[in-house]
Amino acid sequence: MSKQPPIQIEIVFDASQAARPDLRHRVRNFGEDLWGVFRDQPRVTVSFDVIGNAVDRLHFTATSAILAKRAAKIAGRLLSDHNLIATVAVSE
Repeated sequence: MSKQPPIQIEIVFDASQAARPDLRHRVRNFGEDLWGVFRDQPRVTVSFDVIGNAVDRLHFTATSAILAKRAAKIAGRLLSDHNLIATVAVSE
């Protein structure tokens, strides 16, 4: 049995928010909270390098499609908590 590649979850932030000067800071805060949710779950990987460089999109990975869908739902709730508008997509 071969190991399957990780499933990527991509978050693309709405471009209409780009005029807000604090967007980059808010995206990073969101990313740090996302990392905090998954830091003790080895099957979901959120990279601080990705968070630090995030401007209009952010991605992270999960080891299974089911876990990726759950992680995407959690990300959607966090987006709402941070008053950010974005599209969350799971690559399959």
